[in-house]
Parts: sequence; structure tokens; C-alpha cells
Amino acid sequence: MECKRKINVRDWNNNKAKLLAFAPHVLKLHPGKSAKYSDIEDDLFTWVCKRRTNQNPVTRKMITKKAITLSRNQDFLANNPNITSFKFSNKWLSGFLGRYNLSERHRTTVAQQLPSDLIEKQNVF
Repeated sequence: MECKRKINVRDWNNNKAKLLAFAPHVLKLHPGKSAKYSDIEDDLFTWVCKRRTNQNPVTRKMITKKAITLSRNQDFLANNPNITSFKFSNKWLSGFLGRYNLSERHRTTVAQQLPSDLIEKQNVF
């Protein structure tokens, strides 16, 4: 029977220089589980980017609905017949947002433009 050694924070601190030199460009040594259907996620990411560049709102519900419609595409169904049982859950959505470094924060814009004759109006007042 083989005894496995537990990794402690102390071990990480002792090997800090080696761990940092291992991959300086990588933020995490283990990025997490990869996407099951990366084709859908790539198309979904381009859709989200297009909507955001047009300053259209993108909500979690909209992303999920778009993913479901993309999964119903005949070309995608031909390559992945088991997609019909896939549930686009909140956990999947959080993973998608994390994998593509998307956030739910809304971009703020100026609601009203200042009038061109502002100084004249101030002087008259």
C-alpha cells in the first residue's frame, strides 16, 4: 500500500520560487475543467461580444437562451447528438463567463449630453 503525502501550504511556501518560475504567464496552474461543447461556447462568445460592442444589454438569461438555440442547430446536432440532454445551468453559465473572462457589470454611459449653448444659458441665468 502506497502512502500519499498531503500537500500543505508550508510546502507551497517552501517551493514558491519553483512554482512561480514554472509558468510565469499562467495565473493558475490548473485552469479548471475544459468546456464540454467548445464550439457552442465560441459562437456564444462572439455573439456576446457583438452585442456588447453595439452597447446592447446582455443578461444571464439571454446568454442561456442563445446557447440553447445554438445547440438546436442542425449542423451541431449532427456532430453532437447527446446535446439534447445537456442542461445549460447556472453553474455552466458561471463557468462560461469565467472561461472567457466576461463579467456581468454593465458599462455606464452618459445619459444626457450637455447643451451646446450651456455657457449662454448660464450667463442669462
